Amino acid sequence: WTFAADPPDALESITILPDVLDNYVAHINFKDLIPGSEVRLEWSSLVLARARDFSDLPAQAPLPDEWPEEARPWLASSWSVQADDPRIIEAATALKPAPDAIDIIRKTMTRAASIMQHQSGRCDSLDAVQALEKQGSCTSCANLVAALLRANGLPTRILAGYPTWSGPLQTHYTVETWIPDYGWYPIESTMLQHPLQPYQQIQVSLVPVAHEDESGERAAAAPGVPYLSLTEYVGFDESYSHYGTLERMGCDHAATAWQLFPAPTTDAERQRWKELERLAAAHWKAWLSTTPTSGPGAGLTSPLAPADFIMVTTPEELVRALGL
Repeated sequence: WTFAADPPDALESITILPDVLDNYVAHINFKDLIPGSEVRLEWSSLVLARARDFSDLPAQAPLPDEWPEEARPWLASSWSVQADDPRIIEAATALKPAPDAIDIIRKTMTRAASIMQHQSGRCDSLDAVQALEKQGSCTSCANLVAALLRANGLPTRILAGYPTWSGPLQTHYTVETWIPDYGWYPIESTMLQHPLQPYQQIQVSLVPVAHEDESGERAAAAPGVPYLSLTEYVGFDESYSHYGTLERMGCDHAATAWQLFPAPTTDAERQRWKELERLAAAHWKAWLSTTPTSGPGAGLTSPLAPADFIMVTTPEELVRALGL
C-alpha cells in the first residue's frame, strides 16, 4: 500500500486509524491550500484474492429460532435500508417464501429484477424505498436487496469495494446475506448474480448498520451512500472542489487483475494458498496495528510496495516477497 501527493508539501499528515468491524480509515490532512491550486492524490495497493469454493452451499437452510451474534445486527432497519417500512414489507412478503434462506434468496433475486425492470425516473436519494419505483445506482440496488432480505428475516450486510470488471468507479456496493449453518454468502446486488467471487471485487468497507444511519446527504456523497464507505470530507466548506483523477469524472478508484496465478489442482496446493492468504493478512494487520503515520510533506508506504511483487508467479516466490 502506498499513498502520495503532488505537490508533496500540500500534505500535513496521513494517519491510518481503525474504525469498526475490522475497517480502517486513512485520515489525510492538508496544509492551507492556495486558491486556484491543484493537488493530485494517488494511492495504490496489491491485494491477494483467491477463488472461493461454494460447492458446500446447502440446498436448503431453514431459518433458526435465534440468529448468531455475528449476524444479528444486520436484521435491523436503518435510514437507507428501510426493512421495516410498510412498502418494503409489502414487496418482501408478496414473495411468499418458505422459511428457508435459499428459497428467500432465490425469490428475492426474482422480485428485485422485476422491480428494477419497472423503475422509472431518477431517484434523489439512493435508499431502498426510493429504489422500489425509481432508478438509482449500485448503491440503491444494494440498499433495496438488503432491505428485502432483512424484511424476510435474513441478516444482510452491505459491502463497498472496487470491482475488477468495470474500470474506474467511485465505489461499488454489493451485499452478503447470512445462510444458517453456512455463513455469509456474497451477492452482486446490481446484476443480481451470486455467488460473487472474492477476486471479482476488492472489498474495502464492511458497512455497519450505524453507518447506514449516517448516510444522509453530505459533501461528495448522495443520500443513501453509507458513511465512511468512500472518500469523506471533514470540515468541508465548499472552498474547494473534488474532481476525481481517473478518466471518468468523479471516479477515484479502479481495480484490475494484476497477476493471475495458476489454479491449484491438488488439495495440498489449495491448502498452501489458504495458508498464504492467512500469512499475508497477518502481515498487513501487523502493520495497521502500528497506527501508520506520516508527517508534513511525506507520503505513506507499507513495508511492502507493489514493486516487490513484479516477478511473483508462484506461492514460493510470494513467500519470499512477503519476507516469510
